[in-house]
Amino acid sequence: MRAGDVLSRGRERGPEITAICAVLTLIAGGCADGRSEVWSEPPAHVQAFGLKRSVALIDTPARRVVALSAGENGELGLRSAPTGRDVVAAAPAPDGSKLYLLTAGHRAALGDSIPDEKPRLTAYDDGPAEPTQIDLGLTDPLNGLIVDPTGRWAVVYAAETTSQALVSNPNELVIVDLAAGTAGHHTVHSFGGRPQQLVITPSLSLPGGPSQLLIVQNEQEMALLPLDGDPSADAEITVRLDDGGATQRPPPAAIVVDDGDPADTSDARIGIRFQGDRSVMILQLAPAPGGSAGFLPSVNVADAGGVPTDIAFVRTDGGLRLAALVPTSNAAMLIDPATTVTTTVALPAPYQRLSLVTAGAGGTSADVALLWQGGTAGAGVAFWELGQAAGRPFRSIETVAVGAQVGTVLDVPLDRAALKVLAAAHTQTFYVLDLAARTAAPLLTSAPGTTLMVSPIGARVWTFLPGGAGLAATDVLSKRVWTLQSDTPVDAVFEIGQSGGGAGRSLIALHETGNLGATVYDASTPDDSTRRIYGGLLEEGSDGNP
Repeated sequence: MRAGDVLSRGRERGPEITAICAVLTLIAGGCADGRSEVWSEPPAHVQAFGLKRSVALIDTPARRVVALSAGENGELGLRSAPTGRDVVAAAPAPDGSKLYLLTAGHRAALGDSIPDEKPRLTAYDDGPAEPTQIDLGLTDPLNGLIVDPTGRWAVVYAAETTSQALVSNPNELVIVDLAAGTAGHHTVHSFGGRPQQLVITPSLSLPGGPSQLLIVQNEQEMALLPLDGDPSADAEITVRLDDGGATQRPPPAAIVVDDGDPADTSDARIGIRFQGDRSVMILQLAPAPGGSAGFLPSVNVADAGGVPTDIAFVRTDGGLRLAALVPTSNAAMLIDPATTVTTTVALPAPYQRLSLVTAGAGGTSADVALLWQGGTAGAGVAFWELGQAAGRPFRSIETVAVGAQVGTVLDVPLDRAALKVLAAAHTQTFYVLDLAARTAAPLLTSAPGTTLMVSPIGARVWTFLPGGAGLAATDVLSKRVWTLQSDTPVDAVFEIGQSGGGAGRSLIALHETGNLGATVYDASTPDDSTRRIYGGLLEEGSDGNP
């Protein structure tokens, strides 16, 4: 299970698991002087997020976050902190150092027994530090939250159309500087639409200086807002996504960005493909006229020759191009972003997805792309050498027949950039793909529907069947497999660093049984002898030892 997957929260204890104390003094209305009403509530849901050294559980009925950590001998540590009222969104920091919770709060009426509480964003640390609260300056709650992939910014917005407020502004954004703990407000310029998708880019070399951009897409236009400096200032640029006379406007399906030459402040670009539309749009963020420090996008539109299913900016032997996959034509298109001149590259299968694997595949001055989702088992995956795209595009494709249709490609992080994990669609197989050798080692699973999770340090692939007792670890280098025993059905797994700051790692398998249970394994030495079993993690007044 990935961050944010939901586990049901039962109230009956599983007889095969020993309960441990999970209720700490930080819980409002605890059981020291009486029984809190929360323990009589029916089962609800628990969201689980894997952080660096803990698994954070959002226990909504008890209004708390419970963090599970593991020691070097498999001992399970628990710490708890209260949440605000009505958690509406949650997101982990990209580096796993924090969990951010957005809460709606409570508007207290006269004589209300519940105190007034404003909407707020709270950062829960992956460690002993106390949570920190950020005042959003709102009277009425917003329910959408995105966190910048670099960890610098967060944006709170109206993700849903319903609101209890007498008047609401669907184009209002709250832009939060996570490092400073401050929030600013900005209303997006609108011609009748409202935000549908938000993207925060990496830092780009822009005419006014380096800055990340917040891209806000709605039904009719796209807003570009520089975040560095004062994001609440009137620096927004609005780009119409149609000719102004269209009655039906296909919304964007994907947005990609490229910084170009980092020394050039006039060549950052944005590429857009649209749902069900052959056209792709390319924006170049050139200097604004009249010596202004800002930028003004120039717009180019190209016909991809069919509806593209994926796009990416790529470096070729002919320069920068926007690559677009068009599976209906068994082809890829290379579009010159300056002239919109297109080059067609025939493909051996109708590949629908691509990702750049340049570093792992040995690319240097030109990119190497991995193509997958070819529609048939025989399509496998293909390497696209962009260093031959201009001169001999017909020689630029090399296929690897993996014997199954590839549905998903998982990254292997850190120092193992030369490896990918391929999850086959509709079959009981996954593969470890060596990008340098261009070989794919098959691994077989005993049942369909298994879930794969790559270790955060890139060492292992954890495999389990949600709701089943099977659990396995595969070493990505040796392909050696360890099968582990679980006496209780596994509903989620997380690999985390062990408490204490050492290099050891643990696997925590969560079980829905009996108020939530967990089995802790030594992730570095996967063996049944290292496991320790715990139960009643969300239970009132548990006592014991594993």
